[in-house]
Amino acid sequence: VFNLLHGRGGEDGALQGALRLYGIPVTGSGVLASALTMSKVQTKRIWQAVGLPTPAYALCRVEEWLDAEGKVMESRVEALIEQVGLPMFVKPNREGSSLGMSRVVEAREFVAALTKAFELDSEVLVERMIRGRELTCGVIGSKTLPLIELKTPNEFYDFDAKYASGTTEYLCPAPLTPDLARDISDLCWNAFDVVGAQGWGRVDVMIDENDRPWLLEVNTTPGMTESSLLPKAAAQAGMTFEEVVWEILSQAKIA
Repeated sequence: VFNLLHGRGGEDGALQGALRLYGIPVTGSGVLASALTMSKVQTKRIWQAVGLPTPAYALCRVEEWLDAEGKVMESRVEALIEQVGLPMFVKPNREGSSLGMSRVVEAREFVAALTKAFELDSEVLVERMIRGRELTCGVIGSKTLPLIELKTPNEFYDFDAKYASGTTEYLCPAPLTPDLARDISDLCWNAFDVVGAQGWGRVDVMIDENDRPWLLEVNTTPGMTESSLLPKAAAQAGMTFEEVVWEILSQAKIA
């Protein structure tokens, strides 16, 4: 099976486990890594445990944050903001494509952002915003692809910037010094490997104003249209779209 399903059900280990029961090989990561990386918080916990850099964060669970009337308990907001710091991002923990995601600059914006995220997930990641440049690093097999820098006039690289806007710029290879590009690629490979990801995927990372990298998340089933990020990076590395497909397929295994 060449798995191109995004999100829960296809990217979270459920499909991989079902195919394992039937002895059917599948592309990409196995059950454990797929389930682990579907949770942004669990991924960050692994990275922290091995000393990889990731922004400060907190986890909000719906049963701990909503009162009997289904409203956010505002009495808890001040302590959380003090813990994570402003500005911050509020994201559903187990969603992709920036769905339900908000940037919070002022404390008064937090309740609406959390309410929005809870509409898609009972767990929400609240993460300190890194001011700087957003990059992504594709992985095929044991090799990283050229880095891509994402530039958008939107507040952040949201759903519209990814799929609807024609104003997003993709700089590949990213305009970095060779040493910095190598360091970030090595970091992304370590981040991919330590969570047990295999076959192919993408690691998202920010670099701050001091060129320090901060890991955001792992995507184990990236987009695979000819205009998607991973094929763009592969093309820069000299691979045709067909070669990318066959390379990923050749590494399929029973999850």
